[in-house]
Amino acid sequence: MKTALHFKFPAILFGFFILLQSCTVYHSTSTDIGHAVQSQNKVKVKTNSKESYKFKKIIEKDNLYYGIAKANSNPVMNYSGKEKVELYSKNLNSYPIELQNIKEIYTKNRELSTILSIGIPVVIVTTAIIVIAQSLDWSFGTDSFTGY
Repeated sequence: MKTALHFKFPAILFGFFILLQSCTVYHSTSTDIGHAVQSQNKVKVKTNSKESYKFKKIIEKDNLYYGIAKANSNPVMNYSGKEKVELYSKNLNSYPIELQNIKEIYTKNRELSTILSIGIPVVIVTTAIIVIAQSLDWSFGTDSFTGY
C-alpha cells in the first residue's frame, strides 16, 4: 500500500503538468478577420448566436475564409450546421466561415500561454521541493562531535 501511495503523487503531478501544457490563453480584445489570418495562430470565434468555436488557424482562399480544425473535432463539426469542405491536411479539415455570422474573433496570446505553461509548473515544483526539504530531518548522527 505504501508503494502505491509513493507512485500516486508523482502520477498526479505529471498529469497536472500535461494538462497545463495544453493550456491556451486568448487575447481579451477581439480582432478582425484579416489579423486572424495573418497571425497564423489558434483562434476562438464567437458567433452572433453566442456559440464559440476554436480553430488551429484561419486561412483565406479565393476571397473566402476557412477555419482549420482537427478532423472530427466535436465542437467544430456543428459549426453553422456545416460539414467540412475539404481535407486541409492528413488530420485537419477546413470549415467555411461566414463573416455575417461572426461576432468576435480572439487570437491566441502566445506570450501568456507560454508563461503559464512553464511558470505554473516551475512554481509548483519549487514549492513542493521547499515543503519536502523543510519536512525532512537533516540531522545526521549526533548533535555534537566529540572527536572520539
